[in-house]
Amino acid sequence: MDCSHDCPRDNCLPPHSSIPSVCGRNENAGIQISYRSRHCTDMVNRAIVLTALFTDSIKNMVGMPRPDFFDRCFPDGIAVYANDSRRRAICHPNNMTEYKDGYKSFPSGHVSWCFAGLGYLSLYLAGKLSLFDKRGYSSRVFFVLFPNLVTVLIAISRVNDYQHRWVDIIGAAFIGLPIAYFCYRQHYPSIYAGSWAGYPYEYEPQGIFSHGLHGPRAIPTSGAPQNDLEMGPVGKTRPGVSTEMQ
Repeated sequence: MDCSHDCPRDNCLPPHSSIPSVCGRNENAGIQISYRSRHCTDMVNRAIVLTALFTDSIKNMVGMPRPDFFDRCFPDGIAVYANDSRRRAICHPNNMTEYKDGYKSFPSGHVSWCFAGLGYLSLYLAGKLSLFDKRGYSSRVFFVLFPNLVTVLIAISRVNDYQHRWVDIIGAAFIGLPIAYFCYRQHYPSIYAGSWAGYPYEYEPQGIFSHGLHGPRAIPTSGAPQNDLEMGPVGKTRPGVSTEMQ
């Protein structure tokens, strides 16, 4: 995948970060190329990593037992009691790793990661296919909603396998979807941006959707070509879009 125009700055690395050449190879240039080659999928990877961080942290803090926790404690179905007056049942799992994993029910890791990754994919497709361009091409809705359907089916399978409850699924959705939207908006404008939806933010300082400390910047009217992060150099207007855009 060509990512030569995906670097959001003129220089990916500051001058003081240059690394001396080793064995006759320019390590600084190699790092720049590696940085650019990762930029195409950097946001979806960031969404998944952030979701994993939030999910695993909450799992360890809450410690909610899974629906099949009893079977993990008594895999043979035989209750073993302590020899004391309270007659407490003693958990005797076959595998301690599975036993400890039985305390990680809320929220669902599989579902939160799916909502983050496939939710990001839905937003990406909605922008690229211009789902909300007010032209009424409803066939595009299928491609946008299909990743969400896959996520729902995965969530149902986790409940059917007695790995999670519905509250675990809902909690995972509230983690994965907002993070996916947040990471998507770091690189793309709103999916309701009409003909501009699906185009990455321009790294030219006068980009339409770039917001500084003083609010939205003005629409460029100089006629100079605008450089697009993903599509490369483009003309002064997008196809079918006027510079008089409101």
